Amino acid sequence: MKGNQKTEIAYKGISLRREHVENDRIPGIMIFYKNGFEASARQAGFGIEEEGIPNSMVQSDSPMADALDNTLQKGLGVAIGIDDTGARIFCRQYKKNEPLFRYRNISDEMLRCIGQNSARMLKKKPLVQFVEQ
Repeated sequence: MKGNQKTEIAYKGISLRREHVENDRIPGIMIFYKNGFEASARQAGFGIEEEGIPNSMVQSDSPMADALDNTLQKGLGVAIGIDDTGARIFCRQYKKNEPLFRYRNISDEMLRCIGQNSARMLKKKPLVQFVEQ
């Protein structure tokens, strides 16, 4: 079989408590990216949008540290960091200082899958596993 395949895997999901949401803005998934990776961040954003969750992109000198820091602030508790080492999904309810998922050698299709998975974690839907063939 040629091409790319996506399969769903089970995940319990994330609970969102009232104190995680600021009253003056709609919470969304933050995508932090290093200079030169705006196109990659945009692809991850497309995956998030496919799941109907708002997102915003922020250029950063240290996207992984900023994504981790963002998960500890008010909001949804999920953030994505993208730089030359790859992409990572950080989650408030996972181990501190460690990403929930790490991806290397990322393609546009995989970035969309990363965005979808970050949104699906919030929606308590099965995650999509990206299989490149």
